[in-house]
Amino acid sequence: MDAQYCVAHAYTKGEGEGVGVDHAAASVWFERAAEGGHVEAQAYTAQAYNTGRGVVTDHAAATAWFEKAAQ
Repeated sequence: MDAQYCVAHAYTKGEGEGVGVDHAAASVWFERAAEGGHVEAQAYTAQAYNTGRGVVTDHAAATAWFEKAAQ
């Protein structure tokens, strides 16, 4: 879960060996970590769905992830 979050964060910043900025890849890894219960990843996933960054905008999904993160 923490490793998935770190991979996602690397994709948002383009940091690391051979890793460029890739918001779609970041969203995949954030959501994997979020599904495992990583609270910060849940918040990032919610924001991604809210803004459409790396995923298709889905306000219902954003709300659900914001609620999970808040719990």
